[in-house]
Order: sequence, then C-alpha cells, then structure tokens
Amino acid sequence: MKKTHYSCSELAEMKLPGYPTTKEGWYQVVERERWGVVEHKSRGRGGIRREYAPSPAIMKLIAAFPAMEARGTGSDVTLTVTVSIEEAVYISRWLEKRERKA
Repeated sequence: MKKTHYSCSELAEMKLPGYPTTKEGWYQVVERERWGVVEHKSRGRGGIRREYAPSPAIMKLIAAFPAMEARGTGSDVTLTVTVSIEEAVYISRWLEKRERKA
C-alpha cells in the first residue's frame, strides 16, 4: 500500500528538488497551499502528529526519488535516477539555477 500522507519532517528528509529541506520550510508550504491533514495521537510534542496530503506534482516527485540508486565507494559515486521526461527537464532546470547561485 502506497503512502498518501507525510509529516513535514519526512518531506524535509526527502530533499526534493525545488522544495524546502527543513520541516519549518515545509510547514510554510502546507499552510500556504492548504494541504489536507490527518492527525494521529503521539507521545511527542502536543500529543499529536500531523501528516499532510501532498499535491499531485509533489507525489510524482516522491514516487520518482525512491527509484534512485547509488553505487560506488569513497568519493566516487554514480547515481542513476529513473524519471519521466517532464521530471528530468524540471530537475535539470533546478540544477542549473543552483549552479548559477553557487
């Protein structure tokens, strides 16, 4: 069964291209875009854990990133990612923007 809801911490750990890498950043995204939320009892802060339903575009990215495979040793690593053409173009543009900022 595929997962349909994610906590902000889980989303941050995925480091999806073009999206926040912190849970605080994801809180801003889910609030701004008004994602659906499911609350679960927990022992943590406030006794409630919130999981959010990502938009279809983000679900596509999430589905694409588990298809990543890394091989290698030391500092030499080869990364193979299987994505659609549209996702590859998006990722390529995102990488170009990052390189220009560096």
